[in-house]
Amino acid sequence: MSSSRCMRIVCFALLLCGLGWLAPAGLAQQTLGTINGTVTDSSGAAVGDATVTVTGDTTGLTRAVKTQKTGYFEVLNLPIGPYTVIVEHDGFNTTRLPAIGVQESMAKTVNVTLQVGHVSESVTVNANPMLNATDTTNGYSLDAQQISMTPLATGSFTQLATLAPGVNAELLSGLDSNAGLGNQPIWANGQRDTSNTFQVNGVDVTNLFNGKSSSGMTSQRYNFNIGGGSTSSSSSAGAGAIGGASQVGTSVYGSTGNSLPSPPQEFLQELRVNTSMYDAQQGATSGAQIDVNTATGGNTWHGQIYGTFANSALNASPYFFNQDYVLGTQGVGSFPHSLRVPDMHRWTTGGVIGGPIIKDKLFVFLAYQRLYSSDQSTGLSQMNVPTGLTDDRSDAGLAAVATTWAGKTFSSSSVGPIASALFNAKLADGSYMIPSAQTTGAYQYGVPNVTLIGTSVMQGDHANASVDYNIDNTDHLTAKYYYQSDPVNKPYGFSQTGGFPLTQENGSQVVDIENSKIFGSKLSWTQRLGFARMGSYSYYTQQVSSPSGDPTFGIGTGLAGYAANKLPGLLMSEFAYDSSASPGLKVGPYSSFANTGFYQNRINPSTNAFLTIGAHTIALGGGYNYTQLNIENNRTGLAQIKTKNLETLLEDEVQSSNVLETIDPTTGKNNADRYYRTNEISAYAQDKWQARANLSITFGVRYDYHGGMTEKYGNMFNFDPSVYNVTGDTTDGFTVTNAGFVVAGNNKYHPTAGVSDSTLTGRQWGISPRLGFAWSPEQNHGTVVFSGGAGMYFDRGELFSYLSQPAGSGNGGPFGVTESAPLASYVTGNGKTLANPLGTAITGSTYVPPSADPSTITTSLQNTLNGMTGTNSEFGRYCGAIDNQEEYTQCQDTLNFGAYDKKNVLPYTINFTLKMQWQPRSDLSFSLGYTGNRGRHAVVPIPFNEPGIATSTNPIHGETATYGFQVLNQNSFTGYDYNAIAGEPWNTEDGGNTDFRTPYVGYSPNAAYFETVGNSAYDALEAHLEKRLSHHFQAGASYTFSHTHDEQSDIGLFFTGDNPNNLRDSYSLSDFDRTHVFSANFQVQGPNVARPHSLLADVVNDWYLTGIGILQSGEPYSLYEFYGAVGSVYFGDYPTLLNPVLPIKDPAHPKNALTGNNGRTRGAGGSYIPAIDPSQIDIHYLSPGEKGVPISTGDDPQDIYETDFAPGQRNLFRQEFQKRLDLSLRKTVKVNNRFSLEYHFNVFNITNTVSPDVPQNQTEIRQSSACSASAISAGNNCSASEYYVNYGQIVTSNSATDQQSAKTNLDQIPYHNGTGKGISIPTILPTGVQSCTSATVTGGCPNNGANFGSVTGTIGGPRMVTMGLHMIF
Repeated sequence: MSSSRCMRIVCFALLLCGLGWLAPAGLAQQTLGTINGTVTDSSGAAVGDATVTVTGDTTGLTRAVKTQKTGYFEVLNLPIGPYTVIVEHDGFNTTRLPAIGVQESMAKTVNVTLQVGHVSESVTVNANPMLNATDTTNGYSLDAQQISMTPLATGSFTQLATLAPGVNAELLSGLDSNAGLGNQPIWANGQRDTSNTFQVNGVDVTNLFNGKSSSGMTSQRYNFNIGGGSTSSSSSAGAGAIGGASQVGTSVYGSTGNSLPSPPQEFLQELRVNTSMYDAQQGATSGAQIDVNTATGGNTWHGQIYGTFANSALNASPYFFNQDYVLGTQGVGSFPHSLRVPDMHRWTTGGVIGGPIIKDKLFVFLAYQRLYSSDQSTGLSQMNVPTGLTDDRSDAGLAAVATTWAGKTFSSSSVGPIASALFNAKLADGSYMIPSAQTTGAYQYGVPNVTLIGTSVMQGDHANASVDYNIDNTDHLTAKYYYQSDPVNKPYGFSQTGGFPLTQENGSQVVDIENSKIFGSKLSWTQRLGFARMGSYSYYTQQVSSPSGDPTFGIGTGLAGYAANKLPGLLMSEFAYDSSASPGLKVGPYSSFANTGFYQNRINPSTNAFLTIGAHTIALGGGYNYTQLNIENNRTGLAQIKTKNLETLLEDEVQSSNVLETIDPTTGKNNADRYYRTNEISAYAQDKWQARANLSITFGVRYDYHGGMTEKYGNMFNFDPSVYNVTGDTTDGFTVTNAGFVVAGNNKYHPTAGVSDSTLTGRQWGISPRLGFAWSPEQNHGTVVFSGGAGMYFDRGELFSYLSQPAGSGNGGPFGVTESAPLASYVTGNGKTLANPLGTAITGSTYVPPSADPSTITTSLQNTLNGMTGTNSEFGRYCGAIDNQEEYTQCQDTLNFGAYDKKNVLPYTINFTLKMQWQPRSDLSFSLGYTGNRGRHAVVPIPFNEPGIATSTNPIHGETATYGFQVLNQNSFTGYDYNAIAGEPWNTEDGGNTDFRTPYVGYSPNAAYFETVGNSAYDALEAHLEKRLSHHFQAGASYTFSHTHDEQSDIGLFFTGDNPNNLRDSYSLSDFDRTHVFSANFQVQGPNVARPHSLLADVVNDWYLTGIGILQSGEPYSLYEFYGAVGSVYFGDYPTLLNPVLPIKDPAHPKNALTGNNGRTRGAGGSYIPAIDPSQIDIHYLSPGEKGVPISTGDDPQDIYETDFAPGQRNLFRQEFQKRLDLSLRKTVKVNNRFSLEYHFNVFNITNTVSPDVPQNQTEIRQSSACSASAISAGNNCSASEYYVNYGQIVTSNSATDQQSAKTNLDQIPYHNGTGKGISIPTILPTGVQSCTSATVTGGCPNNGANFGSVTGTIGGPRMVTMGLHMIF
């Protein structure tokens, strides 16, 4: 080649991108499939005893069989890749069929018609069949060429899974650390995203931590309490959303997909997605079977060096980043201009190579990729600090801030040393840990006055190696290894301030060794040994100390119960302005998820044997999974401390505190670390009967055993209601004889007799028959196939996340089981100062240290009940009205825990399908079919301890009334404190007398039993069109019309519905239901108009346009309220297990509750323009006398504040359609016959379409407490400046006016203006409206429900651009 031509090519490449390199290599692949078919003559008569020889086009592997008398043949256990089929018989021409593609676990049917002639004469037939004429499997496979042509923003194979009919997923959120590796949640066949099986090279890599695959659960619907999103500034569940996105990239639960083995696009040979009616060889779960296979070498050396690059220069602004910026220009906030398009850099470089070590014998494949991604969009923190907070951090300066904040003089001498140290601490860059206000404007709801800009970084190393060995033509051996490490670092997360960056370590490894052996023409046998390791662990690093160098800042220094040399987590409540509605500030590790994670190891051997007997192909096989799931939880000693307001913070005072203690003082072990083990076995027997040349019938039976989790040291507990024994009542106290806990049989010290190692007694195995047929009418000559069948599919029930209570007082969520008694001690502090917030809680006589001895739970339960019924000589009952207004911390929390019901059985579905396939020409096929299933025994979190309805005729533990809030009489006092009405003496931790009305008193009403009691139904019409490359065009398109129904969808941690004790009330559309899903990928080749190897050819020839598009319905959603406006008689003032459905006035016509707006725009002054009409909210109040609500007499006011559930209103609404089109413009420059360069210009979401999240479907309608207007004006404990009414208390008189004003202040439906499309919700509540009796900010009070019904986030990112370059050889 001339030097001038070389120069032209180099210059052209530099002109195109000046950066990377990218493209597919034609490498062979290993895993097994089948070629079968029927040989006939021109009259249609069967030709028996014909020789059928198949030869691998890339590896030279050769197999030969004879046709049966029926003309049928079958060649089993072929490594995946292209093959040439040759059919020979005396008296006929030899027929040659090249490039027959073999796919994993699929049979490619090749029907051959021989022409009369001579064997020496050869006829080549170009016919690669596109129909499945063998079985009923519904699914989709992509080969290396199809994978490489599809633009994938992060290269994740899960983005391709949605191309199969019957599959849907959330759109990819972007290229930032929230997206991570870009693995998506997959919902297939109407099943949950926990019901899929993921395999890499045939090795099961599904995790048992939560069973999910998402790298980023960004929707606000399901990121509650997972460590990545929160609903309030006071939550320890995670950081709040910024710019419409929750920060889930360092949430172990919310980003498990970053530990899912995810080979890059360039490493792949095939992706298989079987969605339903797969045969008995597959199906350890009832969802999709997703298998990705990496490449192996072939007989020629192939490879590529590649790279991609992206930055923010050509990206569009994220919708809500741009909105915040525009609002800032209007005086609403001060969102920096630099964040309108947040800075982002992402690049990958890598290379792959494969080829022969020994031709036709030994092959090798090697690959490596390096990833680096940094972005500002997930490296942000926003907060509200007092408007007057400046860099003057002297005691006088801080006192001036407090004076402005409180509206009264605050003395500089009152500033405590710890508060001073916190405000004066500086970061490494010299800035203050607690930043100064960046604006001077008054507080507005949802408008921060500080934005901290940092950078999140994700790095990745991916490597792959394989060796492929043809021992001979009957014996094939392959070995593969895949490695992945992709840590994420973020500057903020647990702490809103700097100085406490987060790291999440993610990684995985997969090893596969496989052998296939052919014994003559009748028998073949395969064996596989697989190993997979994966894990995620999230932790923080403290990088700041006090000005004196003390990392504890003087909080608990040297005292028992505090982590050494670490600042506890701090929530500075009522920080921005003087109101209980003021946002707080989180400093340090204020999180229930600090230093937690999981590691999973799995050994996965399997074997399969195939025996051909006449027209029958008998398949026998099975597999085994031994899984180690190791949980790490290093939260012990990280106290969580809450201050009441800015004023008391500066005085070094504490409102409340708690700490988790998990170190067993006897053994020194960390009891929060758990080492779970599971054993799973599968076995099957199947007969594929070729009843006729055009009719195949498959019958199989599969056995699945999903053994329950055991714990290495026997630290496995469960609750057995039959042995729970507590006597007594609320008057005389309680005596605990048996707390009801049972201990695993393998516990060395305290096993419960007769209890298994897993504690489970229910059936953990299932036998599933499956029957299917495939029939091709003779008159259509194999171009039409009808198939159908039915079968059962069992699913794994138990996952680690099903062992934990979804939420609690800082010890719930995914890791709750590692933080519950008796193995852990969750301690509520009784200290009053920042110097020792825990007080004597750890050192006192009632402290029960962590222990594996189950008798300690009896002691803990007794102490809890004593604390609930105890009295104080000064203030009376610990859980009474007076103590609630005085001490706050005397009333004992009930014990909270989660358990997987020991009686559970395996979930299963019954599937059925009928489908027609049509191949009108060699490059085009179409399929249309119905698929349905009915599911039983799905796992649902049930509050087994739900409070009952107590009445005089149905007393519960001495209680003869039912109330979830406590009403106080504003005209009856003990000292300065209001007395309770006669019928409501209690205000327990969960509100009213709820904690005393539970079946198992002493345990939380929100304690969770995960029970296999759910039902589901799925019905779908599924269509697929496949166009192979011809006339410069190829494409695949799928459409699914479907509906999925269930009672619970397992989207998040919580029960989301109506009364969980009446589960059928919640039966409705599933949370992941989509009526319409359309997906397509395509490639268009430009015509080559110039002479090859000319200068013009380098410019105009070899252009390609490829793309992938998604158009899908939004998902259903409900309105929620979990502060007591729904179901207060059952769950009091703050249910932590469920998100109760908030009812509307006309549930039969939910569209009447819509405004007609899209919900994502803002109006004047930052007002929200909602999609939901707040006036349509309908609270179902109970009258006194209903469901046990007491009827007051004398001067006592009535309790008119209790609420009930509203059955039948789950998932009445549906979010907007989601749309996305990704395109890639590609140019190939051929250097010579061996080398070429390929440039890619990729645009993701090219139309910059906004696919909105569901609107904000929850708000705090019911306030934590309330007073009547007259009680507020009278002062006392209802005074706005000295408010001491506790959570769950309502102060009023027996005046109807007072009772109604208290209700108005208690239940505040978001204040709004206008009607219909003209509705807007201002961020400021005018003075005199609802609870705003006097202005707390300019113009009134913050309207803290302002964003209800408005969209504040997107699903899928804005337009993004990447470029790449590949050098292919």
